[in-house]
Amino acid sequence: GTMNRGGGNRQLGRGAESPVFRGGNKGQQQSGMDGSRDNKRAGGGAQMSVGQMNEMARKKGEEERKRREDEEKRKGEEQKRHQEDEERKRREEAKKKQLEWWHEEEKKEVPKGTNGKILMPKPKQSTTFSPVEVHASGGDKKQLEKIATLTYQLQQAKESLAVTTRLCDERKEQLDRAEKNARELRAEARDSRQLSEKHLRELQDIKGKYQALQKESAQTNDELRRKTDQASGPLLMTSSPLA
Repeated sequence: GTMNRGGGNRQLGRGAESPVFRGGNKGQQQSGMDGSRDNKRAGGGAQMSVGQMNEMARKKGEEERKRREDEEKRKGEEQKRHQEDEERKRREEAKKKQLEWWHEEEKKEVPKGTNGKILMPKPKQSTTFSPVEVHASGGDKKQLEKIATLTYQLQQAKESLAVTTRLCDERKEQLDRAEKNARELRAEARDSRQLSEKHLRELQDIKGKYQALQKESAQTNDELRRKTDQASGPLLMTSSPLA
């Protein structure tokens, strides 16, 4: 008998935790949670603080700035590549012209008073050329050597000037870019400040409305309480004889 009772108890224990009961509970909880979610959704604007808004604006500004910098960098690199290609083409063209000139010179007959042939400079890999090697007598030889050296020096100076010019251009580009960035940053800061002030005004407005509502609900509550007290007074008196 005892065992049976125990079994019965066990049955009872399980029944109290029946799936139907549990489900019911869960349903109630769920609806409660949904409610809070709806509230959050409805009051979305007021939930976010000024700090959070500023942070969001700042992040957005940073992302935009980074994107612009990457774009500028890419453009700069493309331009540099293009300049280098142009420079290389120009050098190859100059070398070609120089070679043509040497071949023409070689075809000309050897000047009188020289014992042998005038040899033109051998082309190197770069655009600079070795001084002219000359087999000639006395004055002619000196003259030619002098011309060759001067030509070589002039070529060196030209190259050096080209490099300096390119560096100057690059530096100017960098400065222009920096100035543009600074201008944009200043504008961004101004916009962000204006946005913050606007949000602050909105928040203060919401706060004012909320306080007014609170005041109104307090008054309504007081009125209700007063009416309830007035209504319950006579009730108590009429019910006392019945008691």
